[in-house]
Amino acid sequence: MVIDFGTATTFDVVDVQGAYLGGVIAPGINLSIEALHTAAARLPRIGIGRPAGGDRHNTIAAMQSGVYWGYVAMIEGMVARIRAEYAGSLK
Repeated sequence: MVIDFGTATTFDVVDVQGAYLGGVIAPGINLSIEALHTAAARLPRIGIGRPAGGDRHNTIAAMQSGVYWGYVAMIEGMVARIRAEYAGSLK
């Protein structure tokens, strides 16, 4: 499995010979952050970073927490789903 973090976050599966077996394409983290800022009139533009502790008491901390932990959960979930679909071992 190859995971690429760019404009899109892609998960690609190739076999040992390098043949493409399938994949998943999701919005990239920067694209998601930009969409929050541009589509919601009052949400600020934020940077990517692990939020400090459990602080979600202000808009920026709440956004950073949602983006960071949301992407961690998406990656963990997609890896688990893809592993379950392909019975062989994935690296």
